[in-house]
Amino acid sequence: AFPRPSAAATAGVAEYWEGVDTAAASLDALEGTAPAAGAKQVGFSSYREGVLAHRAGQPDQPKAGFSKGWTACKAGIAEGMTYVVGKASAPSSNEGGYVNGYSYAAGMVLAKANQGAPSGKAHDTVAAQGHGAYHAGMQAAQGNLGSVAPGELGSASGHADFLAGVAHARSNPRGTHPAPGNLAVTTAFTEYWQGVDHAAANPRGTAHPGGSDAAAAGVGDYWVGVDHAIANAQAMGPPVGSAAAESATAYWQGEAHADTSNLPPVGGGTAATLAFNAFWAGAVHAAASWANLTGQAPPGRVQAVGFRAY
Repeated sequence: AFPRPSAAATAGVAEYWEGVDTAAASLDALEGTAPAAGAKQVGFSSYREGVLAHRAGQPDQPKAGFSKGWTACKAGIAEGMTYVVGKASAPSSNEGGYVNGYSYAAGMVLAKANQGAPSGKAHDTVAAQGHGAYHAGMQAAQGNLGSVAPGELGSASGHADFLAGVAHARSNPRGTHPAPGNLAVTTAFTEYWQGVDHAAANPRGTAHPGGSDAAAAGVGDYWVGVDHAIANAQAMGPPVGSAAAESATAYWQGEAHADTSNLPPVGGGTAATLAFNAFWAGAVHAAASWANLTGQAPPGRVQAVGFRAY
């Protein structure tokens, strides 16, 4: 109660909470029209602001209506993240902020599962917002792996999942796929290895046409491995990273093939071909003249190997 015995102040307190309770009554009420003016409007708006603030990744505030909406949305999102695609279920509370959070999280779950956004009723509209936010975050990471993580919970989840897919690809052989069921993770994993395969089939500097930063990372990591193998013999061990280790191994295989054959290697991609060409460039240099043969080896580790072999 207001500390002074003022009828007007008491009425203001009561109407503020009436506005809060109106917003909290149901999702339809929360998504509906706020009271026109006065303390009811303030209470209603404060509750709704708290709901949206939690979804936006913003902290709770010491305002009664705001905090009530923020807390209800947080609890609803926690339950909504357990939503099972294809299984009919309803939130355990009908409070407007709770159902809003639940529906928003259910939309995120649908997006993760590569399902379409729902439409129709109020809870479908909110679910579509969570669905869209997840895709927006995924696309932000897809366009730039170094982009700042979004604040909104759905976007932050999509962004983090995409980065997790790239991290999985970089730390595991290409045959070790991530667990199915997460669109952003599997998309990032697939695009990364598409970039690696693109690098293996094209000259250095040829950008991947897809425009995905995950693919660009795969291209870059491929050439890190090639450069490692150019500078180091296989006995020095592979570089860190799945794609780099793969391309370095292919380069060393091309080098070994050149020592036994003057026919270009089949398979192994650009890396193996570069090693083969470097080896035979060294051999051809040695064969070109007596001065070359008795002089210094040409620059380059593998060219020197071919020179010495000749």
